[in-house]
Amino acid sequence: MTANLSFKMGWRHVTYYQDRSAVSFAIEPMIVGADIVYFPSENSWSNAVPDWIKNDRDKVYGYLKSIKWNRELVWQDSDKASCREIKNNSEPIIPGSLESTPGGKSLEEKRFFHPGSDITFEQARKLWIEFDKRFSRQVRGVVTIFCDNDLVPNSVFEQVELPILKENPNVTLDFRN
Repeated sequence: MTANLSFKMGWRHVTYYQDRSAVSFAIEPMIVGADIVYFPSENSWSNAVPDWIKNDRDKVYGYLKSIKWNRELVWQDSDKASCREIKNNSEPIIPGSLESTPGGKSLEEKRFFHPGSDITFEQARKLWIEFDKRFSRQVRGVVTIFCDNDLVPNSVFEQVELPILKENPNVTLDFRN
């Protein structure tokens, strides 16, 4: 029996669907140039993914890389990369993120980074960055930031979101390693 494969490319994730199961891999959007997809390295794969996909690293990697995304991407193997298993056909969206808001959900639904998009990658990136700015200005409360004291140079987070969050008087930043 052949598996039913599909995919979804969002602003901060790419999701691989196989039959009724799915996993989502993180993307670091950059200010210019290629965005970074963090993919579990061969050494970390079996610890980073659910059981149903443990033996399929090359298949998943090859499939996702072969798609003609409307996006410049660098696929970076990482021992620290993980994935999120998506259950019950839910979305690979982190609660409290831009993508979890009504505006973010609307943008995600437009599939700007998918093959055949009506706009260019640069137009899509510019639109998402503008939404990131608005979102960062409107955030309220504690914002927990998980990082290893290493911000990715020229990332949207480092160059756009974090400076706005630091200036936002309604935000308390909680950095965690």
